[in-house]
Amino acid sequence: MKNIKLTLITFTLLAFGLSSFSQYEKGNTPSKEPVKKSKHALGLAAGVSTGYGLSYQYTPIDKLTFQLAFAPFKDEYNTLISSGLTFMYRLKEGDKLNFFVYQANHYIIDRSHNGYYYPYGSTFNNDRFNNGLGLGFEFFIGDNVLFDLMAGYGARNNFKELGLTGEIGLFYKL
Repeated sequence: MKNIKLTLITFTLLAFGLSSFSQYEKGNTPSKEPVKKSKHALGLAAGVSTGYGLSYQYTPIDKLTFQLAFAPFKDEYNTLISSGLTFMYRLKEGDKLNFFVYQANHYIIDRSHNGYYYPYGSTFNNDRFNNGLGLGFEFFIGDNVLFDLMAGYGARNNFKELGLTGEIGLFYKL
């Protein structure tokens, strides 16, 4: 009788113990849902070639991103408007950062009226266009925050000056 009770207890423990290890088959394990990447981001950008001010990024396809930057300023004597359009193409994508090439266009409206100094006034117009090409890194800070760091070669002041250029941006994915 003692052997029968011991056998039944052992059989019961083995039956329940072994079945708990076989909850999922190897190919049947539940997978994580893929994270949906946002196509839109808002932030701030500053650069000689990309423009500066409030910025918006749109990513229509996986590797290509368009960036717009805009900053208006106007008072009684001065008008300064910065508008930029940048194209970014990701060459290498990673979990913590992306590596990309960029082409940037920056149009600046810079006008001032010197009515304060001269009684009849004079208007100074220094509108100009900057263009740049270079490489950049996009760092992921958390799930929704991006930091862009770019460097390249640019043409400034309507292609009258050539030289190195640097750009930065901080964005929040919507």
